[in-house]
Amino acid sequence: MGKTTKWNASTPYGYKYNKTTRHYDVAPDQKAVLLKIFKLYAKGKSSRDIAVYLNQKDIKGSRGGTWMHNTVRRLVEPTRLEFYSGYHKGKRGNWDIIISTEQANKLKLLYTAVKPLSKIKTNEYLLSNSGILFCGYCKGTGRAAISPKSTPETSHYYYFCTNKASKGKCTNSKLVRQDIADELVLSDVALQANSIDAIKKFTRKHEAIKEEGLKDRIRKLDAEHSQLLVEQVKNYSPQVEDEIDYVLAMKREAIRELIPFDFDRLNIPGLKSIESLKAKSKNERIRGQKKLIKQMVDKIFFYEQHLVIEYKFCINEKLEKSVSLSY
Repeated sequence: MGKTTKWNASTPYGYKYNKTTRHYDVAPDQKAVLLKIFKLYAKGKSSRDIAVYLNQKDIKGSRGGTWMHNTVRRLVEPTRLEFYSGYHKGKRGNWDIIISTEQANKLKLLYTAVKPLSKIKTNEYLLSNSGILFCGYCKGTGRAAISPKSTPETSHYYYFCTNKASKGKCTNSKLVRQDIADELVLSDVALQANSIDAIKKFTRKHEAIKEEGLKDRIRKLDAEHSQLLVEQVKNYSPQVEDEIDYVLAMKREAIRELIPFDFDRLNIPGLKSIESLKAKSKNERIRGQKKLIKQMVDKIFFYEQHLVIEYKFCINEKLEKSVSLSY
């Protein structure tokens, strides 16, 4: 049997929506998975442990993907449990139940007693959601998650390409260990922060070369503009008019790039300030480290065997702004 209206515009896991009868029908294969989830949850297993178990057993999610702990937790939310026991918004429905009301109530008590992992793990990931971590192959955003192949005893967190995970449009199959990548980035950022005087010297040299190059470019564009104006006076044509507009646009762009570098951006705390973060709580420490990294780093790209850090300033005598670090 079923319910004549949809659950939040989607079909709950464990059911199939029958468009002909407009009813929810139980999906036997998903029901078996649900009952296993409820059984493990009743034994005190966390949503993360359950997700790892399902992935190890190669049990696919509703869309054929891997299980995540937040997906499992949503299945044991009180409103979901009510639905599986035959109720929706306090009213009895006419669809087949998957668990009894008594079972649902016991699971509800467990749910309210356990803090969501998302609340416990606030700011755990140093580079995820920072806006600076990208896949080196497709430039997709990098994000952190637990590996679906890990076990509760040996679980590790990894950075991966979101394009690879959600769209399959990337060839980067590398899962980069979060702790290894974080340590590489923090070590190099600390090294650069402790060499800020040399960095200022390199940046001044780079800005002087850049300024001279832009001024030379503007002089050439002025000469080209004058030549086009003379040609236009002698023999007007729409093509020459378009060339004049293009040259003026290029000149305006070069002038905009002549804006002096703000050296106040290089007032970055040295190694002592970085070390002082260790005395703070984990969340405060990660927030401080993330703030420092975003102040110094423009982008970070991860590849199969290495990652590349692109800084916002020159870091060596060759006036390079990037460094490559092997895992």
